[in-house]
Amino acid sequence: MSKQYISASKIAQFLYCPFTFELAAAGYEPIEPYLPAVATGTAFHTAFRYMYFGNSPEGAADAAIAVTEIITGHTIDVKEREALVRRLRALPKWLLEADDVEVRLEKEIPGTEIVITGYMDAVVGDRIVDLKAVSRMKHELPPTYQIQAQIYMYMSDKSKASFIMLGPKGEVAEFEVDKMPSDVVGDMLEYFARSMERDFRPPSGLTNFACGKCSFQHVCPFYKLLKQTPKRR
Repeated sequence: MSKQYISASKIAQFLYCPFTFELAAAGYEPIEPYLPAVATGTAFHTAFRYMYFGNSPEGAADAAIAVTEIITGHTIDVKEREALVRRLRALPKWLLEADDVEVRLEKEIPGTEIVITGYMDAVVGDRIVDLKAVSRMKHELPPTYQIQAQIYMYMSDKSKASFIMLGPKGEVAEFEVDKMPSDVVGDMLEYFARSMERDFRPPSGLTNFACGKCSFQHVCPFYKLLKQTPKRR
């Protein structure tokens, strides 16, 4: 059997709600525009690397935009460029002195042919740093990010993870995640691996909670079923 390579973010998506994992894998697109969001993230992460190697925010933005437009085919307008520059100017200074950036990870789930893949945006000492260019700032770290952080720490043996969110106006929010015991994360990944071997995959216990803001609710049969179930008075 050939090895199956799956990103840590996709595994986190599955563990939070198997239905969103299946719908995305089947080719359904979320409600929110997909290509502009991808282009924004690609441009931001590319520009961060340019800044890490000594470019100014404006120079890094222009170089990243040129690369992003080639990769995604999406034209980044003046307004998007201005938002990108604001995000870059708001980056914490210590992040530009990271030990390394764009670090690739690979780790096989024991006893399976599944290989987890991922990239750490930056490594600072014993800390993983993940950067997120968001359209709206969040007051708490989404569960999928929390799960993804645990998977990255499991793969890298780092003991801390930081998520830094940067909004279009230069807003910054930082969230820290402590490492869970490795055997707990290992059990979680074993559950994922076993689920991949089955035709039927049960919905997550978090699904009902997550439905309200889910970008796939327009195509999700489970969401439609829940909407038809009246609340008790």
